[in-house]
Amino acid sequence: MLPPDTPQFEKPSSLSSVALPSEASQDFTSSLSAALERVRAALAGNAAQVAASLLIVAVTYYVVAITSMNLRFGGSTKAALWPSNAVLVAALLLTPVRRWWMYLLAMVPAHILVHWTYHLGAMWLAFQIGHNSFLALTAAAILKRLEPSLFSFDRLNDVLVFLGVALLVPGFAAFGLVSAVNNFCPEETIRLYGWPPSFWPSLSRIWLTNTVSFLVFVPVILQLASRWRFWIRTWQSKRLAEAFALAGLLLATGYLIFGSGYASPSWEPATFLISLPLLLWAAIRFGSAGNSLAIATIVCVSFWRAYRGDGTFTQDSSIAKVESMQLFWILLIVPLIPLAAMIQEHKFASEALAESENRFRQLFEQASVGVALESLDGKLAIVNPAFCAMFGYTEAELHQMSCAQLSHPEDLEAEAPLLRDLCAGSRSSYQIDKRFYRRDGTIAWGRVSVSLLKPQDGGQPFIIGMLRDISPLKQRDQELVTLTGRLIEAQEDERRRISRELHDDIGQQAAAIAADLCVLRETMASGPSDSSSALTDMISQLATELATSIHKLSHDLHSSRLQYLGLASALRELCDKLAAQYHLTIELSVDCQVDRLPEPVELCMFRIAQEALSNVVKHSGGTTAFVKVAMCGKTISLCVADDGIGFDTSAAPSGIGLTSMRERLRLVGGELFIKSSADTGTELVAEINLPTRKAAAARV
Repeated sequence: MLPPDTPQFEKPSSLSSVALPSEASQDFTSSLSAALERVRAALAGNAAQVAASLLIVAVTYYVVAITSMNLRFGGSTKAALWPSNAVLVAALLLTPVRRWWMYLLAMVPAHILVHWTYHLGAMWLAFQIGHNSFLALTAAAILKRLEPSLFSFDRLNDVLVFLGVALLVPGFAAFGLVSAVNNFCPEETIRLYGWPPSFWPSLSRIWLTNTVSFLVFVPVILQLASRWRFWIRTWQSKRLAEAFALAGLLLATGYLIFGSGYASPSWEPATFLISLPLLLWAAIRFGSAGNSLAIATIVCVSFWRAYRGDGTFTQDSSIAKVESMQLFWILLIVPLIPLAAMIQEHKFASEALAESENRFRQLFEQASVGVALESLDGKLAIVNPAFCAMFGYTEAELHQMSCAQLSHPEDLEAEAPLLRDLCAGSRSSYQIDKRFYRRDGTIAWGRVSVSLLKPQDGGQPFIIGMLRDISPLKQRDQELVTLTGRLIEAQEDERRRISRELHDDIGQQAAAIAADLCVLRETMASGPSDSSSALTDMISQLATELATSIHKLSHDLHSSRLQYLGLASALRELCDKLAAQYHLTIELSVDCQVDRLPEPVELCMFRIAQEALSNVVKHSGGTTAFVKVAMCGKTISLCVADDGIGFDTSAAPSGIGLTSMRERLRLVGGELFIKSSADTGTELVAEINLPTRKAAAARV
């Protein structure tokens, strides 16, 4: 049974009645075909790469094996070097484990072709192939765990593991091979193939040959295969010239040491040390890769000279000659490879330390906060540029001073217990706000974070302090405290004014009404009949005066005209009232574009105009004031000017009028600009950028 959402199709009655696929089905089919084609192309390309790598490994194995067989000394059946196994191990290390069986199979025909002309039996070839496969698999399986760091031979631990594998694995493989041959092959066959009849000489021959080949060729192959692109990108002409010079010197000294001139009884073993400085040069200047290539150069030169019958390793016995040369190579390689790794590790550590110090120096010098290191005796040891800029001293001058000389005495006394606890180890750090003296004598506030810096080498500890200038914050806090006090005073003044208005004006009028009502009550009891009309007139007059006073007081607190008729009408009423009350000429100009504005903007503009005109009346001494409201784009501006005596705008204001104006404008995103002088009077301009309709709607 199909699911409910599965489309149902009727079975076609004939082939011609089958419906064509839908457009979606065609798209899916074409997409699937394209994806399968891409997969086939990728597999084909990957298969081609794998086949090429297998062919390269097989050909390389065959070439180096044929070369090794042809370079045997005299009538010896022993090859001094057998790089084929080293090539196989390196190939396995450079490829995924799942493909190792391919490379082992590719090695089999190459190995058979190498020994075809020697007419070896199938059993003997099976022993050799099994030995080479076991050797390569075991060594690669162990070393594979170290990739990719092993490929650079720059870590001492990796190098030590490699040396252990190169020395031990060929020994175990040789032990297995020799044991199998001695157990399954008759002695005549063993002698026929040139093997010694005893067990240990055969073991040592195979072990030394494979170990030397591992030590010489595996590092070279791995480093060339994994780093040649990096060398090409970063190689420089001077470095290339140095490499060629080093190679030339290695070849020259190799031919000198291992040439015919030293094949005499008077030869001194210390002559071998001639090439040691060049090998150290290669390790120091070119790292592990240079060291491996230099060792390979010495090995190849000494091998070639010995093959030609020249040099130190020429004795009556070919086997002894080969083994002594192989032991020399091992004794040369085993200490040099770890030494090169140690040099590289030290170099990397030094570079990392230098980079870390450089980053710290940049952070120290470019930090926006002041940083200072102070010794326990109070001297400033290290200061950064930000610290110098805060106090106005040079770095040299600060080195001759202490933090105590820069600190305010009261704050220094308050900090002393914290500093004692820090030095005693009872606290790890502390933070404090304190005052400092600048070079010009002014006081700066700083927030100091102090901790104790203990060097790891057990040296003298330092006190490290990080200082941030918080003078603006303290100034704002002080201004806020001052503003709060002034606001409280203004509130009390306003309360006193309202109380005075209620008591002196409205209260007196109400008392007068009450007294007049008492008098009229007595008059009406004994007076003429027209007293009722007089009472009505008096009550009407007193009530009108009382209502007027209440209206005036209410208008001072909040303008109802502003709320219902807008800014222009409220300003006109304000200007008319002040002009009539204080005999002041006030010219009002309102831009015709100014219609109803957002309520916070209208209230802000009205209060600023109210405060500004109040200052004109109280402080300017002028006779004329100008009020202008204009609209320019989305910006509305209010300008209040007078022809009075002006004031010093740089001096701190004594009242809260200007501060309250700025705070009101800040709340609606506006700014206040003031120009004042004794000749031209004062001009105050308030500007507000009106929000767009979208922004206003978003806020709502």
